Amino acid sequence: MADADSENAWATRLASARQQVHQRANDIGEGAGQLQRQVDAASRALWTLIDGAVGEANWALQAAAPDDLLAVQRGEGKGRVTIGRGAEARSLDIMISPRVVDGAVSGGGVLAPNKSRLSIHFALVQDSSGESLRWVVLTTLQPVTPEVIQTIFLYTFGDDPRASLEVADFFASA
Repeated sequence: MADADSENAWATRLASARQQVHQRANDIGEGAGQLQRQVDAASRALWTLIDGAVGEANWALQAAAPDDLLAVQRGEGKGRVTIGRGAEARSLDIMISPRVVDGAVSGGGVLAPNKSRLSIHFALVQDSSGESLRWVVLTTLQPVTPEVIQTIFLYTFGDDPRASLEVADFFASA
């Protein structure tokens, strides 16, 4: 009987090792599920910042130029904010596509004004406690705040010279 146990010891070790692999995968899966919920919430928060800027701009534009309002088109993970027609048309293409890969955040966001060949890249980073995610401008690591979005809108839709200077560091060169 002792010989049978020793002959099957390798199989018992294999079974134990495989059980540990499955447990680690389950642990990672549970952690990834929580991380994916955080990524989804962060994506919604970025869209909320963009929608808020559109709402504020349209409120001001309504009084000054009611026929010249920002329009938003949105799809899965992407969108476009536009204003004007013809040669005066301006747009800001938005791609937000972070996801969880192998238990880590991958991807991010890109804002691409049609008046430039350059784009602004956002990344999701964990806060110092490691418990939540926040958006940063990839080139400067500056947190993405309502003011950052407003400055990008002023640059894209308003040809604002001060905004042009402020966003210069945001652009990632091609």
